[in-house]
Amino acid sequence: MDEFTTYYPQRIKAWPAVQQFFGSLPPHLHRRAALLKNDLAILHSDSGQFIDILNRRHDHPLLVLHFWLLADWRVAGEPLARHLLPALVFLFAGASLEQLITDASSGFSAADAPLAELLFQQAAVELAQIFPPGSEFWGYYRACWAEYAETRLAAAPQPAAESLLAGRWALAKIPLAAVAVTAGRQADLPQLGALLDTFNRVYQTQSEILALRRDVAQRRLTYPIAQIMAAAGIDPQQPVSPERILGAAVLTGAVSRLCQADERRLAEAQLAAETLGVPTLAGYLAAAAGFVQDTGRLFSLKPKKPAVPRAFAPVSNSLAAALSAAEGYLLSDLTFSESWDVQRGGVRELTAQAFPAGLVVEALAQTGHPMDEPLARIFAQLHASGCRYYNLPELPPDADDLGLLLRLFGYLPGPAQALARQQLAEPLAQMRASVRPTGEIPVWFAAEPAGDADSPVIWGASCAATEINLLLGLLDFDWPGYAGLIQASARSVCHRFETYGLGAALYYVTPYVLWSAVTVLARLRARPIAADLRELLAHIEPTLWQWVEQESRRPHISAQTTAFLALTRPQEAWLEILLKSQRHDGSWPAEPLFLIPHGRRTAWYASRPVTSAFCYLALRKIEQRG
Repeated sequence: MDEFTTYYPQRIKAWPAVQQFFGSLPPHLHRRAALLKNDLAILHSDSGQFIDILNRRHDHPLLVLHFWLLADWRVAGEPLARHLLPALVFLFAGASLEQLITDASSGFSAADAPLAELLFQQAAVELAQIFPPGSEFWGYYRACWAEYAETRLAAAPQPAAESLLAGRWALAKIPLAAVAVTAGRQADLPQLGALLDTFNRVYQTQSEILALRRDVAQRRLTYPIAQIMAAAGIDPQQPVSPERILGAAVLTGAVSRLCQADERRLAEAQLAAETLGVPTLAGYLAAAAGFVQDTGRLFSLKPKKPAVPRAFAPVSNSLAAALSAAEGYLLSDLTFSESWDVQRGGVRELTAQAFPAGLVVEALAQTGHPMDEPLARIFAQLHASGCRYYNLPELPPDADDLGLLLRLFGYLPGPAQALARQQLAEPLAQMRASVRPTGEIPVWFAAEPAGDADSPVIWGASCAATEINLLLGLLDFDWPGYAGLIQASARSVCHRFETYGLGAALYYVTPYVLWSAVTVLARLRARPIAADLRELLAHIEPTLWQWVEQESRRPHISAQTTAFLALTRPQEAWLEILLKSQRHDGSWPAEPLFLIPHGRRTAWYASRPVTSAFCYLALRKIEQRG
């Protein structure tokens, strides 16, 4: 176990306060916060789940610093840890949101500033549970805020100033002050603060080095880019091609020199940490020096040691081999039991079979595989459950399950369709009865039940992605019979995208939302729709493609995100990522796809079969494109 995973159980223990805050936000802020959490989880975790942000050895230790100090100084700090961790999460989320607001390529704008302010206020509320108004802690707290605020105010005119590097993480000194005041070690704070300033400077520099390609493509001037341009004699005021800057990063040796300087700074900080009696922090700094050294080697022209034989060597038939392996995996178990959503640990064990398995069946049916038996099983299961995700009477029928059945209906053999129509009659009637005056079709087709302590909480009735899933099903199932309803719903979806951006889609990850949105837009335009809706679709289309472009420029793109991007806009560039990330058994690793009811909390659904089904579908589309 490392310095992060050792304290993960304590993170989980303090996390309910985070969930409670986000879960109690009013509707609009709730949607924007859901989008923020999703973005932070993608950028700062490997699992795609918000609870896992900043939990990797190369991450900033903001959320574990206080655990390290409490352990190394042998201070009993259970009440402090219970309230300090949520406060730090809110501070990080608020500061990240402020940064995203200034980023033209993000989905956030100045209209989201109140959410950032609310996050900062909630951090103060949590800290007030630890320190009374007259505590010495609040003086340190205000000093950290003053340093952070000065950096934020200066960032616009001086984006590449070296003096701003440490200040961008100035709020990370708050946990140092909290533990030092609790332990009575305020005398150590000047040295601790200087140590963390040194690390923060290094961390920000290295983050910007690793984001060089993105920042150069977006014409964003950062400290490393400014150093590269100065070393190459490039005028920062003049336009310059990204290729020239990336070439100069290696040829001038500027990045290597930055990394060498950062290694020296980390060595000094490690010695200071050992002197202050915080060996856990010292160990982390030693590991960080290794990461910096690896980064420096990437930009060095010095001869490198012979490389290990390549793990990935594409051959002429690699696409055919990947497709064959994926089919072997997906067709090996036609119950798709590995995809089932099983939840244990509560009063009741919950199992959802039909919906996740249905996503796999849909992908296989679309590519020509006979799925008669699995299709019959899925229709029978959802009919028996009343079109519910789980077979629980207190859980309302939902649009996602109905949309799945409608999309699968056309793949049923002729004799089975008559029975399926009968099974669909009741959920379709429930859907009609639930349509709102605005035309919106809610996620749930019944009022939220009060339930008891063990009942699932339906924490969001509006989700553009879920509604789109249903619209795609209705378009296939009966366009003439539902044309009016479909067009009214489509208008509502477009207006919500205009108003809330990607926050209009609550339950699904962004790449899936964009794929489904682009798909339904194309399908609607091929129908005889009303003139006002056609005009509205034309208005929203550029925004959708702008969001797709933003997703494709993320610094790290996973296999599932690649699959959705390939399905949205097939490109040869996506093929290599999909081939390289495929496992030896033909599958791809599980990735979060949609949120699920989970007691009084929410959780991400993820499974290898469903992720693999989308990756397989993407490979098929690339193959068809030739």
